[in-house]
Amino acid sequence: MPRVLSRTRYLSVVRAAARTMILMALAAGCGRSSTDTADAPAGKDARDVPPKAQLSREYTEGGTITLTTQAGPVEVRVEDCVYANTDDGYDDYVELAGQGVYLVAQVAGKTDEDDQERKLYGALVGKAMPIQQDPAMGGQPMTLAVPGADKYSVIGGTLHLDRFEHGTTTVDWWEGRVDLTLQTTAGAYPVTGTFKVGIVSVW
Repeated sequence: MPRVLSRTRYLSVVRAAARTMILMALAAGCGRSSTDTADAPAGKDARDVPPKAQLSREYTEGGTITLTTQAGPVEVRVEDCVYANTDDGYDDYVELAGQGVYLVAQVAGKTDEDDQERKLYGALVGKAMPIQQDPAMGGQPMTLAVPGADKYSVIGGTLHLDRFEHGTTTVDWWEGRVDLTLQTTAGAYPVTGTFKVGIVSVW
């Protein structure tokens, strides 16, 4: 008899534990269901509802170009950053300027806009934009003033857009890599780095 009572007590404990686990699973399932469908329109499955858009931030025009050197990273300040949306028949271009800094990166063709007149920069991600002055522009020579060194002529290079984000104002955010060829007294000298800038699209 003691052995039967012990077995009955054991089964009772197991059943109670099983009931508790089932209730916890149901409660967790209900929690997920209410969370997933809270924003779903009536009569639609939550999977049919697109995720909420990421909130944009407000950016300020300008930023930095950080060069990689043997002595460590060197930061060059950029004040004016423009995406120039030119007339039909002309390629767009990017213009970065600051104290002793002037760079122009050519954009092949035109970049479209969405219904909110935001530039569709996604078409530029992963593509190398050549850094070269268009002779037809008749602009100033490209230069790069390196802090602690000198001001050099820029004779070529590429700009690579890796990431962008539209801002809440007219300033958007660009991050990427830059390769430059500087003209020095010892000849052409290549440098690489990254850039992070707030950029304005102008017409």
